[in-house]
Amino acid sequence: MTHISDFRRHLASKSFSGSTFDSPLKEDPLSILCINKKREGLPEEKIHLQGQHRENIIREIQDKDLIPFGMLTIRPDKHLQHHQCQDLSFAIDKALENRYNPRYKHHWGSPHLIFYERDKSSGYETFHIHILFSMLPIDRVINKKTLTYPVKDAVKEVTGGQERLSPRQLHDPKFHAELVEYAIRNPWEWMNHMTHYSGYKHFPKGKSGLHWLYANDEGHFDGFYGWKGLVAYVTKQITDDQKMDKLIDRRSMSKLRGLPKINSHI
Repeated sequence: MTHISDFRRHLASKSFSGSTFDSPLKEDPLSILCINKKREGLPEEKIHLQGQHRENIIREIQDKDLIPFGMLTIRPDKHLQHHQCQDLSFAIDKALENRYNPRYKHHWGSPHLIFYERDKSSGYETFHIHILFSMLPIDRVINKKTLTYPVKDAVKEVTGGQERLSPRQLHDPKFHAELVEYAIRNPWEWMNHMTHYSGYKHFPKGKSGLHWLYANDEGHFDGFYGWKGLVAYVTKQITDDQKMDKLIDRRSMSKLRGLPKINSHI
């Protein structure tokens, strides 16, 4: 492990951003990925610190054997302060677990990481939400021998009445996105969990408040490709430790760190 860590540090030291995952083309002035064309004068020290934060998040996701398939952006109807975004995130997290892990077994019903981004148009400090989603665990949740009632309800809704997902649907990120969004928009057993769902008062009323962006191998942001590009996008405002602490949701990160390997994509 020491040799691997030393090699990673060597690669990171050669990278303009301080991460081993970004494209070397960013160092080429003729490339559209060149960092100087993207960062608008961000000090090198902050570029490297941002790269290290991105590196750590990507490695923690990989260590749990997760593969994010998409990013869900939630833009509330009204500008929200940071604590209001946290309340909404907590409610969404509870809705997902009540739907896809109703017996609270030691696994993650819907693996996700939540990030906050400061609004640009607001005259004061307000935020919206980005959530990185990995696919729902197949064998443990959406294709187990006997589906739990909340899972069966969601499957029927997104498939138009089917009892089970087909083999193609089980591995289709867009069906997983539909299951995730159904769980978010239709919190399970509302009356029994009203306290946990109180943050839903900040949830956007219309469909335009939620927007999906799917990972693909050719898509990139800041030179990070595929799902790592989504990580780069949700961390674009994280340029120091203080912003890292404020703009990443501690609850979802703690859950990622505290669980064993998840294997959501199989």
